[in-house]
Amino acid sequence: MGNFEYDAKTNKPVFFKNKYGELTDKNYLPVNQSGFLINEKEDIVDNEGHVMFNKAMLTAQGYIPNLLSYQGKSYKIKDIIG
Repeated sequence: MGNFEYDAKTNKPVFFKNKYGELTDKNYLPVNQSGFLINEKEDIVDNEGHVMFNKAMLTAQGYIPNLLSYQGKSYKIKDIIG
């Protein structure tokens, strides 16, 4: 995730824009509309620039999709915790 200031009223992150109109965090690092750090290909990267998720893996809004179980249902960690 990018480094953001949060609006006190809405508790939502405050996005900035660079001179090209692209979204950035408060450190002026590029982020997608979901607040994840991205590279020039719009892949999600970590703080060191290593690709964590390719753009093709993301939803249209830039979120990481839910994991699915073998039954096709949303994965819930509580299902496997002993």
